[in-house]
Amino acid sequence: MGGLLFVVAIGLYIKTLSPSVYTFDSAELAAGAYALGIVHPTGYPLYLLLAKLFTLLVPFGDIAYRVNLFSALCAALALVVLRRIAFNLTSSPAASLLAAAVFGLSYPFWSEAVVAEVYTLHILFLALTLWLALPHPPAPSPEQNNTVQERGRKGVRHVLLMLVFGLSFGNHLSTILIAPGLAALIWKRPPPPRTLITGLAAFAIGPLTYLYLPLRYAANPALNYAPVLGIDLSTLPGILSMMRGEIFADAMFAYSLAELPREIFDFVNLMWQTFFGIGLVVAAVGVGEQWRRNRPLFTALGLIFAANVLFYVNYRVFDKHTMFLPAYFITTLWLAVGLSKLRRRVPLANWGAAAVLVVMLIFNYPRVDLSGNTIVRDYAEERLRAAPPGALILGGWIDITPLQYLQVVEGRRPDVTLFDPGLY
Repeated sequence: MGGLLFVVAIGLYIKTLSPSVYTFDSAELAAGAYALGIVHPTGYPLYLLLAKLFTLLVPFGDIAYRVNLFSALCAALALVVLRRIAFNLTSSPAASLLAAAVFGLSYPFWSEAVVAEVYTLHILFLALTLWLALPHPPAPSPEQNNTVQERGRKGVRHVLLMLVFGLSFGNHLSTILIAPGLAALIWKRPPPPRTLITGLAAFAIGPLTYLYLPLRYAANPALNYAPVLGIDLSTLPGILSMMRGEIFADAMFAYSLAELPREIFDFVNLMWQTFFGIGLVVAAVGVGEQWRRNRPLFTALGLIFAANVLFYVNYRVFDKHTMFLPAYFITTLWLAVGLSKLRRRVPLANWGAAAVLVVMLIFNYPRVDLSGNTIVRDYAEERLRAAPPGALILGGWIDITPLQYLQVVEGRRPDVTLFDPGLY
């Protein structure tokens, strides 16, 4: 079932994939991966390294297309792990598959799977972390359930958990929002000291990827936002400033108490749209069922959900709908639990869920489909072609990053200077 889900998902994402460079952060990240450059805070070093490796392994398409494809691959793999977690929670093949499909067809996730962005890798790491942290079903045979073997498997799983959790920090530092829920999952069953030490060593690998920042800064790569932003990555304060996203400090916890109700309403509306209303109702059934059956697990998942929502509801940026993806992910697990309960009582529950999937596909496909969209590349090429020798082009983030991609990756018009006043 996991293999079938992966094939269908990757096929759908490739079918709707952006064929070349896109705009905003996507163009910047594609150029950053190619040049192993310094992008905007928090730097995303692991993402850039993995995307660069992927572009070297994939022999077709331009660089932007390959980095877009990397997002699609991460998204499809995340759905496979999500389905597995949902199955472990429900023991229902149908409910777990249907819930994973709902998440895969949701607009916030699908739209991130077709362009170069860090969020599908972030969700893949979240999925792997939860899969490793959640209790697994017992081994099917007495031989496999041997106490020594079982203890060894748990030790390996703990080390892998710490490794994956640490690596997630190398991609996106909002991983810290997962920590309270993860602690609630594992605090009652801590590993033995030797395993704990090994796990901590494995965890350190992820944060150490931020050594990329001073190393690449010293190499003066073709794409380097640090000097533009006034960040000196040759110093420890500069590295810490980049890692904690200091330039975005004014956007954090930026709403007054009078403004927060509106932001909360907008988030609830986003949730309703993401799950087409009925999915949110089924997830509410799952919340009640999980509260009744396993309150510690509900508490752990609820902490991950709440930490993500509380931080980003109070984050003043225009594109934060994608930043709620961890909350949508947890909601999908509750959706699986609710669907598992309903299908035992409502004979047509599976068919109803399948009908919702068809509606989601029909509604979201044209919204996310970038397969024939060459507007951004055409605009960038025309703008550089029309510029006189030695020109200075001023523009915002949406305008400048595609032009920068053509300069850095394809060597177009190095005589032209690009200037985004917003960065200063």
